[in-house]
Amino acid sequence: MSLTPSRLTQDERNHASAIVGTTARLRCRIDGRSCGAMHSIKWYKSESRLYVYSISGNTAIDRPEGPMKD
Repeated sequence: MSLTPSRLTQDERNHASAIVGTTARLRCRIDGRSCGAMHSIKWYKSESRLYVYSISGNTAIDRPEGPMKD
């Protein structure tokens, strides 16, 4: 069964998990109308930054950080 976002609970929408060595998809919805232009998106687990994504002009950052680097 495939769960679409409308069928997920709030906890399920905010939770991501994967088995070590496989791919996890981290969702991030951006409302440009209310937030303006995007500078960067950072994902955290507790206090540790796991991933950063940013596009500014011709420069792009798309990389794991902290414990995800290894």
